[in-house]
Amino acid sequence: MPKKGNGVGSQGARDLLVQDADAELSKHAFQVIILGSGGGPNEDNVTGLLVRSTAQKWAKGSVLAVDAGVHMSAITRILSEHDPDPATSNGNSNGRMNPKRNGKGAPDQLDGVPTSSYPTPEQTTTERGSPAAATPFDGLKLPHKSARANAAYITRELVSTYLITHPHMDHICAFVVNTASFQHTSRPKRLAALPSTIDAIKTHVFNNVIWPNMSDEDDGIGLISYMRLTEGGNVAVGTGEGKGYIEVCEGLAVKSWTVSHGHCTKKIVQRNSNSGLENEYSPMSQRRGSSPAALRHTASFEQRHRRPSYNTISDTQIVDSSAFFIRDEATGKEVLIFGDVEPDSIAIEARTLRVWHEAAPKVASGTLGAIFIECSYTDSQTDDSLFGHLCPRHLVKELKQLAGIVGYQRKRPQWEATFQVPERNKSKRKRMEDDEMSPTKPRKSKLGPKRDRSAHDGADDVEDSPGLLADQDLRPYSEGALKGLKVVIIHVKDLLHDGPPAGDTILRQLEEGAGLNGLALGCEFIVSSSGESVWV
Repeated sequence: MPKKGNGVGSQGARDLLVQDADAELSKHAFQVIILGSGGGPNEDNVTGLLVRSTAQKWAKGSVLAVDAGVHMSAITRILSEHDPDPATSNGNSNGRMNPKRNGKGAPDQLDGVPTSSYPTPEQTTTERGSPAAATPFDGLKLPHKSARANAAYITRELVSTYLITHPHMDHICAFVVNTASFQHTSRPKRLAALPSTIDAIKTHVFNNVIWPNMSDEDDGIGLISYMRLTEGGNVAVGTGEGKGYIEVCEGLAVKSWTVSHGHCTKKIVQRNSNSGLENEYSPMSQRRGSSPAALRHTASFEQRHRRPSYNTISDTQIVDSSAFFIRDEATGKEVLIFGDVEPDSIAIEARTLRVWHEAAPKVASGTLGAIFIECSYTDSQTDDSLFGHLCPRHLVKELKQLAGIVGYQRKRPQWEATFQVPERNKSKRKRMEDDEMSPTKPRKSKLGPKRDRSAHDGADDVEDSPGLLADQDLRPYSEGALKGLKVVIIHVKDLLHDGPPAGDTILRQLEEGAGLNGLALGCEFIVSSSGESVWV
């Protein structure tokens, strides 16, 4: 939460804060604005993020929206909370975003919530080391007087691409509704996602039944252009460390991976085409000497009266979601943003492990500064009630997996220097690892079944997974392996009852779990809230 300042409210103090913000911006590659941090059931705070490269300085088309369960309404609310003019906060005295005033020009309530819980311009230096900015949109010149008009300006002019992790309603509903405002833009908005996500949205949303076809495909209106991403990155684009990343907006490029968001099972009843129980009285068996005409008649009779048989089969399908590595092209820095994801330990297929293998060398080198990942429930939720989501005990286990691979990556150069591995061997090993990491070339691990490694502190048992370097996953991590990494929690589900917020409990359980046995992971846990900025 933001630290409280000294209460000085002068314009000069505010100007100094803005100057400090400008100086701080040069130290960060990313600004991630949290529009929605929740996972329901309340619909006003579901997943939605804005990501921008600070090097682009609010240029046109430089803002990337990652999921849009909430979008324009959240931008309007954030602008309204910091608008000093009650007449322009929403342009409508009956508007939901219009704050109640205390008679002194400052709002004392927003939607019935005391504004003492919101940061003031003097309360802008945060514990997270973010720039001293009064609002997430400081430094942006807004052309209009009202918050709603400026929110529309941000949506139309600055946000060029919507990067969607999966097609569930709490991740796309605002995007769908907000498409009505896209008609005033100079070019179609991009909807970037893996093909399975785009196919679902195209088939089940923009189909002229649930919603008009806003896309430029199948004779649609043409306000949206689909951008189909490639699993594991497109090897035909990019060079060096940026190989495989595809540019999705000004200054930002993306590499995507599929992760598991649980599974669904449905029963299918099939009628057997050529099976059935023979009638007790069978004319065919009783009349061997009948004429051909009689035999044809009785055969037709049996076909009409044969009792059919049925088989019931279960069809289990994995629910796909995505994880996106977002790269700042100016600095090479990256953030990793997950959609909804379940723990590998209870998943049908261990997909998240592939993401950790991709992330580990970036964490080891300091390239990856933050991971935005869901933690929907507290640890009171049982495994059979997670519904494809994470809770603290499972998230800590996943992070320990990452920490073990990071430790390997950091020690590997020392081992190679010590043992003087010939260049040709290193090249061969690199090819083998690339083959094993390739999603199109799955290979089974040679290490056999799960091992008992209870003697290794901090190392969790992991089942072997096809296509992955399982020997790295079995390595214990060292204390502080994830030092310098921010782990930002999103998609926290509201408990809808009295008592402490679920986010407070989740943060406590994460910090306790990550510090067991004296082997602290070293990462910084942040439970996000709507209206905040995370600087990376």
